[in-house]
Amino acid sequence: MTGAETISVVGLGKLGLGFAACLAKNGFDVFGVDCDTHLVDLINSRTATFDEPGLDAVIAKTTGGILRAGADIAAAVSHSDTVFMLLPTPSRPDGSFDGNTLIQALKELCLSIRAQTKQQYLIVIGSTVSPGTIAGAVIPVIERILEQPIGETISVCYNPEFAALGSIIADFERPDLILIGESESAAGAEVERIHRKLARNNPVIHHMSVVNAEIAKLALNNFLTVKISFANLLSQICSRIEGAEIDKITRVLASDSRIGGKLLRAGPAFGGPCFPRDTKAFAAWALESGRSAGFVHEVDEINRAQHGPLAETVHRQVRLLGAQSVGILGLSYKESAPYVTESASIALIKTLHASGIRIIAYDPLALKAAALEFGEWFEAATTASACVHAAPVIVLVNNDPACTNAILSYKGGDAKIVVDCWRALDAHAAVPNVKVVKLGYWSEMT
Repeated sequence: MTGAETISVVGLGKLGLGFAACLAKNGFDVFGVDCDTHLVDLINSRTATFDEPGLDAVIAKTTGGILRAGADIAAAVSHSDTVFMLLPTPSRPDGSFDGNTLIQALKELCLSIRAQTKQQYLIVIGSTVSPGTIAGAVIPVIERILEQPIGETISVCYNPEFAALGSIIADFERPDLILIGESESAAGAEVERIHRKLARNNPVIHHMSVVNAEIAKLALNNFLTVKISFANLLSQICSRIEGAEIDKITRVLASDSRIGGKLLRAGPAFGGPCFPRDTKAFAAWALESGRSAGFVHEVDEINRAQHGPLAETVHRQVRLLGAQSVGILGLSYKESAPYVTESASIALIKTLHASGIRIIAYDPLALKAAALEFGEWFEAATTASACVHAAPVIVLVNNDPACTNAILSYKGGDAKIVVDCWRALDAHAAVPNVKVVKLGYWSEMT
């Protein structure tokens, strides 16, 4: 023991490990638990390289704190009287979150608390769960095993994380908001104190009942998908109206303080591990509550429909040039993330591959992940510039500097057509031999 304040973290996936590393960096003595013994060994050796940007550096900088890992939940209970549980809650067929892994780990935790006769313990659930899970499943397990009601000695908080893949470290250290559902105010105050030690900014902190926090977490992510899909629906309509310019329209909306501009920008369909599944989870919860989920289903349908205009635009340019190959710049579901979960690029590559088109692709972070899972569909370019030179039709899917710079610096003699999904090249001077086609504009959709 170091004399530093102790905290345990159960679940060392991308979010859990990022949270544990940030705690250690900020002076906490942290013990992490995960059933993946190989991952545990990598963390303890300090020699692992993780995909998440910035995570390696944070793990290496544990000055003033310690980060250790193991596979035994009993050791986590011995280490600290506060535990954060960030375990996976995968989607069920109906879209709701499956909390079985969380509940099984919770049972082990409670058995260890009882065996060690802990008099005071704070259990913080960080996993995203369906509304009603804490009251309907988590608290009953705790009270049954510990044979006492939740109260001043054993406390429960729901503290879902809003950190996004590709920016986990930055999001933990500079969050927009912190959401705390609390069984009692003292427990919530303790969770707030811990987060304030991590934060480099002054985030808004909301204290509320557990069920309010469960609903708020799910509602927030769904409202964000509404903004994205509304912008994309507008772009689908504007692409059929001569003279309509989607970006000028969304900028008007964004200038109204009641709306705001974040995520209100037309582009490819949203992907990733959170937004698509959260829309399905919200729909399942609404249906369970006796309400129609049609509105949320419509958001999901608009999002999936956005794959169509992109594929149509690219196929049109292929036919125009009689091209046999297409270059794809950006494979991840968003720039700055090394993950390809439900990526718009992968959906496009699948369509092009089915048409017999040769595909060359590049991504500064996600190339390895994409090649492991979808490598039979495309050839990997070693650089963005090599990708641009390799095909007559280029698709700028992610607005990543490495990709945009490769187009702007092109000096070849062969003509190129670039399908610009974000209109990212509008602010730059024209490049010789490069024609830019803006996704969502009438002149390119007719």
